Amino acid sequence: MFFALETGSLMVILICLMAHLVSAGSPDKLCQSDEECIQLKDCPHIYNDLKSKRLSRSAKLDILQTRICGDNVRYQNLNQMIYICCPKPATILPSYPACGRPQLIYRVMGGTEPNLNEYPWLAMLLYRNLSAFNANWKLVPGCGGSLINNRYVLTAAHCVTDEVLQIQRVRLGEHTTSQNPDCMGFGAQRKCAPPHLDIDVESVTAHDDYDTAKKTFHNDIALVRLQVPVRYTLAYYPICVLGYRSSLRNSKLRVAGWGQTGMFDARSKVLQHAALKVRKSKVCSKKYAHLGFGPRSQICAGGLDNKGPCPGDSGSPLMGTSGFSYEEFTFLAGITSYGDVCGAIGRPIVFTRTARFYKWILEHLRP
Repeated sequence: MFFALETGSLMVILICLMAHLVSAGSPDKLCQSDEECIQLKDCPHIYNDLKSKRLSRSAKLDILQTRICGDNVRYQNLNQMIYICCPKPATILPSYPACGRPQLIYRVMGGTEPNLNEYPWLAMLLYRNLSAFNANWKLVPGCGGSLINNRYVLTAAHCVTDEVLQIQRVRLGEHTTSQNPDCMGFGAQRKCAPPHLDIDVESVTAHDDYDTAKKTFHNDIALVRLQVPVRYTLAYYPICVLGYRSSLRNSKLRVAGWGQTGMFDARSKVLQHAALKVRKSKVCSKKYAHLGFGPRSQICAGGLDNKGPCPGDSGSPLMGTSGFSYEEFTFLAGITSYGDVCGAIGRPIVFTRTARFYKWILEHLRP
């Protein structure tokens, strides 16, 4: 057999799921819009995951349980018998309308706390702290990131090159770290989001020209590959990555994360967001002359109203919008790189300009 699953266990799953398939009707209704119901053997990226020794038996069974969409008992080979919802290869970056379109389940106007699932691409990166002060080896949140397709999260290179904090897992669909699931409202108006999703990290790829020794933050970009592909839902959905440089002068820019709410505050337990304005490049060139701010590959924003990313928000997205009305979508304009005093007045924040690295991103994606 092509992967290490007991035939008896697999057949029990198949029997249980066949009843679900009958009641669900068409296989198209079981698969997401970016998936296709095909034979397992014809979906190499899932097929290879199931063959891999890096995944546990329970993880493999979970893939089958969540993705099975049909069967053909005429075949005796499981490769041909099982039909699964096969996602697009992870070498593809989705384009509008398959990205950047959140569907809110509960809306609150105003405030610094976003709505549930307002940013379904926002990822929390979880680390193992190798210092002597973390004896229990509990995973701790560090940076943020952005889901860009079903297998990859984009973040800052300095978030994955630390020798003490080693990235282990990515969390999607988080809002309030002390709750799971997250809920808003009261009584009949109370609405809850789906539980957050934790996925182990398979590998990380930092930009080759990111220099940890110089700490100038040039080429501060990295890809985090997930062990298994994400199935898109209201809570987990990719942001659009544009292959061209879009003008940000009149764009509505936002940042979001769980970082400190002030220089001397603890990390926020509740997701926060803020609007930012792009600044002229000369503002950051003057402020961060010692770091060699580069306007072609970096964005200068914030520092006008005491709002902006704080420690703990590194790697989180700078989000822009494009289109109008019902065709408006969110794109990843930049990646939080560095700044000073949480965007305080006169202290702008520097972001890695994502469009500048579009070719690099595509070149380092694997199926």
